[in-house]
Order: sequence, then C-alpha cells, then structure tokens
Amino acid sequence: DKHIISIIMFLYKNGRVKKSEIYRNVSYTATMVGKIDALEDMGLLTQEQKKYENNTIYIELTERGLSVAKKLLDIESIILGEEPETQDDFVSTPSQIRDRVT
Repeated sequence: DKHIISIIMFLYKNGRVKKSEIYRNVSYTATMVGKIDALEDMGLLTQEQKKYENNTIYIELTERGLSVAKKLLDIESIILGEEPETQDDFVSTPSQIRDRVT
C-alpha cells in the first residue's frame, strides 16, 4: 500500500514527529489511523501520547522500522540502476518511483 510505504519513508526522513504531521504531509484519509496502527502492530513504529501536551501523539520508527526503510531505499536504488545503499534523496511513493523509471 502506497500510504504505508510513504509513512515509513516520511518517518525515516523526519524522525520522531507528531501524528498530525503525518496526516498533513502523507495523507489524511479515513484509513490512515488503521494503517498507522497496523505498522505499530508489525513492530515498525511506536506511538507515544503526551497528556501534558494536549494528548499529542508522537510517532517514530523502531529499529525494525528503520531496517525496513533502508531496504526500501535499496530497492529504489536497484530499480533506478544505482548501487544499493541508503540515501537521503529518496522517493516517498511507489508512483514517484515509477515516474522516475519511465
């Protein structure tokens, strides 16, 4: 799912963020809460609620999530004909990868 990959890559690039930042920068659809929860259930990210900050929820990748993000970067590099290695200049959605390849 493109939003799941986009969430992982957004967190990889930005580190710990407020949940609202994911909605603002990735997508704000009715299914996003479920996708974020599914990523947490898979052990790829954590959610931490700060009651003293008006119940703000912070999200960040786990070590497993970081590993997945790096593998996604390697896959993108291979598709683009580059050496697979983690790069800061990545594409955040599968459609953007397809657009760069074609």
